[in-house]
Amino acid sequence: MGLVMPKLILRNPRYPEQQPVEVEALVDTGSVHMCLPEHIAIQLRLEEYDRKEVTIADGSKRMVSYVGPIETRFKNRVGLGGALILGQSGLAGCYLDGRHGSGCLTERSYGRCKPG
Repeated sequence: MGLVMPKLILRNPRYPEQQPVEVEALVDTGSVHMCLPEHIAIQLRLEEYDRKEVTIADGSKRMVSYVGPIETRFKNRVGLGGALILGQSGLAGCYLDGRHGSGCLTERSYGRCKPG
């Protein structure tokens, strides 16, 4: 499988008059949370709810902000949640596929893997 990078529409439901932001986000089914760069959080006027210790891919740990609320749209799916402020581009972890509670945006959601 190659990298899957869908275009997601993000907006802050607290400010319905504000323009949504379109981002490309790497799908990582091993990630539990959506991750966004700080400039997107600022643009969407997202508020910090918490700070969380995370372990990133290289094994190091760091404290990062958890922000929200974020409405996320992909095709005909919509989700509401939060995101960690981490990295320079979007990362779609467990999100937006109704089979998994709040859902997972997976390669299967894209039709890019064989039915299992």
